[in-house]
Amino acid sequence: MSVMPMEIGEVQSAFFDLDDSKVGPMFPQSSLSGQERARAAGYRSSRDRERFVARRAILRFLLSEYLGQRPEAIAFLEAPGGRPFVEAPAGKPPVHFSVSHSQGMAAYAFGIDVRVGIDIERVDRTIEYSQLARQFFTASECAQMAALEQPDQANAFFVCWTRKEAYVKAAGIQPYDSFEIGIAGNEVVDHLRPHEDGRWTVESLDAPEGYKCSLVRRVPPVSPCGASLTRRGGSETRRTARRGEARLTTT
Repeated sequence: MSVMPMEIGEVQSAFFDLDDSKVGPMFPQSSLSGQERARAAGYRSSRDRERFVARRAILRFLLSEYLGQRPEAIAFLEAPGGRPFVEAPAGKPPVHFSVSHSQGMAAYAFGIDVRVGIDIERVDRTIEYSQLARQFFTASECAQMAALEQPDQANAFFVCWTRKEAYVKAAGIQPYDSFEIGIAGNEVVDHLRPHEDGRWTVESLDAPEGYKCSLVRRVPPVSPCGASLTRRGGSETRRTARRGEARLTTT
């Protein structure tokens, strides 16, 4: 597969089913570094090990497409605070990226000279989401969730949670209750850092069934170009990413 080229200011997101049997052959372990292979070997569960290898191999492949480098040649560096990054070749704009995974589903975001953050979570209705909301959400966000019918509250929790996680990844800002992001809209209100207001935009993505996913990026936003690509085995295309599918969407 190949990715569509992006201009400065554009963002792409992608979903991959890590448990799909096609993923391993498409993204082989040979592209991983020695350190990544050592980390993979440390997993006791073969399923967790295979998922880790797939996540890293996919990331290397996609970055190689944007950077024009071989997947195995990409070197990951670490910024202050632990945020990973890669250096762009001379004369090319920086490629920012973010990765998230939940069970067997992985989400990726890439921005050309645009900071991004992405988070995906499987909706688990068995957790004590009301208690977690009181611990991590603002009073207003808790009120938004509590105002919904009981069956809708779990979905609302994971929408708000992924939005907050994506902002933390993009902006490197904590604690979670220090900024307002809610379950709707596309703005972030940062109570501790008002100078950040208006600098970030958030959107809930069309995630695979059973998941919630959110993307945050630095503004000013770029007008949507409407380009999208879906891959499912051969040439069949669909709107959402299910088993055996990978979707790249540009905005």
